[in-house]
Amino acid sequence: MVDRLAELDLTVIPYNGGEAPIDKERFVNARAEDYWTLRERFEQAEVDIDPDDDKLAAQLGSIKWGIDSRGRIKIESKDDMRKRGLPSPDRADTAAMIFSGRANAAPINVESHAGESITGDLMTKAW
Repeated sequence: MVDRLAELDLTVIPYNGGEAPIDKERFVNARAEDYWTLRERFEQAEVDIDPDDDKLAAQLGSIKWGIDSRGRIKIESKDDMRKRGLPSPDRADTAAMIFSGRANAAPINVESHAGESITGDLMTKAW
């Protein structure tokens, strides 16, 4: 997707969940940190999801987390999810990225090829 948007001369900030987290003492990687941030935002009632979005709810509810040997929070890998017969959590990943608050996750406001602005409810527009 990043490559295609770049071909259209759109500004894109690629996301790599395996990169180092901001809080290296608490999280294994950026993906764990971003999912945990989303979890905290749900707990604080700062975000919610469309009650009719069963797919997103199922994905968010199926991801397991744990603690590594250094006491850091880790999120189940996509490979481990596939081993359990689950699909890639694309919608959940998108939500974690959007609401993460990471410094490189600036608000998205790109002009689509047709000139329509892709803003606001990205969860709906992405699918």
